[in-house]
Parts: sequence; C-alpha cells; structure tokens
Amino acid sequence: MPGTYLIEAIRSGGKGRPAHVIARLLIRSDDLEAVKQQTTRLFHNTHVPRWCRPNAEALRVMDATGAERFRCA
Repeated sequence: MPGTYLIEAIRSGGKGRPAHVIARLLIRSDDLEAVKQQTTRLFHNTHVPRWCRPNAEALRVMDATGAERFRCA
C-alpha cells in the first residue's frame, strides 16, 4: 500500500523569525527512495532561471505522521 508524503518548500523568515512554507505538494509512493530522488530533482528545478516563484531554500519530505524523513538544501 502506498505511503503518503508531504513535500514542503521552505524559506527562512529572516532575523529571528521562523522559516515559512512557500509551497506544498502531497504525493503517494511505495518507495521513500523514489520520493527522495523526486525531491532532489524538484529542488534543482526551483533554482533554474525560468522558475517564476521565489526560490526555496530547502525542501523537506514528511511522512503521514508528520515526521521529517528527508531534507534537501
């Protein structure tokens, strides 16, 4: 049965402020390694010149329990 993972694009909040989420993506997959690879590719795509949204400083993958499973920065 596929697991559910939440990928969040995050940016720092600045001096003394907490990081904030600028985008979320919910995915289902049987394999956490496949989710990690997808997240890494997505992170690299957010830094190409044609990207129109603010650049994410990091992407994090959280499982259905809310535990962080992977971070790409």
